[in-house]
Amino acid sequence: MSDVDTRGAKWHRNKRWPEALKREILAATYLPGASVSVVARQYEVNANQVFSWRRRYRDANADLALSPAPSTPGLVHVMIAQGT
Repeated sequence: MSDVDTRGAKWHRNKRWPEALKREILAATYLPGASVSVVARQYEVNANQVFSWRRRYRDANADLALSPAPSTPGLVHVMIAQGT
């Protein structure tokens, strides 16, 4: 068995992507005609990572859809009747 010198080897560490950048990358993948692999290359991220983020956010949005909607102000249809 021979010894292998790995001191000069480049190890890629897990990169932490800021949440805003993840959302920017994901938004770019949903543009008409966009390719996940092309967008991933532009941002220098692995395409599998982008697909993983898409699944995670899709699942998170599905969970939000199942939860009750928060009570927030909204638009109300109003009809004004003129009196005589």
